[in-house]
Order: sequence, then C-alpha cells, then structure tokens
Amino acid sequence: VVGRSQHYLGRGRLGYTMTLASSLTSNRWYFADGEKAAGVAEEYVIYNPSMSDQQLTFIVAGDDGVAIDPIVVTASANRVTKFAPADLGALPEGRYSVIVSAVAALSGAGLVDGVVIERVTTRPQGKTVASAVLLGSPLAARSWIAPAGVTIDVIDSLRVFNPGSQPATFRVTY
Repeated sequence: VVGRSQHYLGRGRLGYTMTLASSLTSNRWYFADGEKAAGVAEEYVIYNPSMSDQQLTFIVAGDDGVAIDPIVVTASANRVTKFAPADLGALPEGRYSVIVSAVAALSGAGLVDGVVIERVTTRPQGKTVASAVLLGSPLAARSWIAPAGVTIDVIDSLRVFNPGSQPATFRVTY
C-alpha cells in the first residue's frame, strides 16, 4: 500500500492531505461530489503513464441528472494534465458528478492501459482556505463501505451518484 503526504502552502492553497495512491490505471473513473461555486477551485489531475496520448471524455452531470455536452481532454503521454470544470459556462453552479472514460487504444508498446485521476478541491474554510485531494473510483459498485463517520456540521457529508441510466434506490446502515 502506498500513501502520499502533501502540504499545500501557496498558489491560493492551504492544507495538508494524506491520500492513498492508486494501485491501478483505469479506462474509467467516477467522482460523486464536485462543486462549482464562488470561492471553490477544483481541478482534475490526470496522470497518463503510457507512451501514447489518450483522449478522455468527461461526462459532467448536475444533481438533477442532466449532463452537459461531453468534454474531450487530451492526456499527454507520460505526463500530468489538468482540467478545471469551473471554466465550463454550460455547467451551472452547485454540485455535480463526473464520469471520465478513456478509449483503449493500441500503441507501439501494446494496449494503452488507462490513466489515474484525482480531484483537488480548494474552498474557503472560516477565515482561511482548505485543500483536499480525492482519488476517483475506477468502478461503480452496488455496495460501499465507509469506515469513518461524518461530522454533524458538514453539509452534504454523504453523496450518492447513480451513473446508470435507470433509477436506483439505496439504503444507509450505520
């Protein structure tokens, strides 16, 4: 298991995060709780470890389930690429979810394996700002387990995103 400890100090960011690294690359990543709001800065950090550029399609949908037109982002080979959805005029203010898909392709070295994607969010927190890093999920699942509870004063502390085309129900057991 590999973890990362990172201190943000500068460029409008402040904070300390501890996150797990990804144990795999994937052609699909899911994020359930983005936010476009005044003072909130979000960017998706994409690492493409392959020797070939990859075309990624971002499907962004608000809490109402309505998606804006897909956005195509090129993830350069063996580099980190950043994408900030706040720059999208078609994305309304509020919470949103994201599905990112990479088309599997052949390169000179074989099948291109996918990418790793994290979301970095910086938001006002009292009289300062706080930064958080979240690794996306490479799969949608029917069951999730969160080993830690939530704080009473945290708004939207549990976010559920249904990436399917059919309505779904869920339950929370604690």
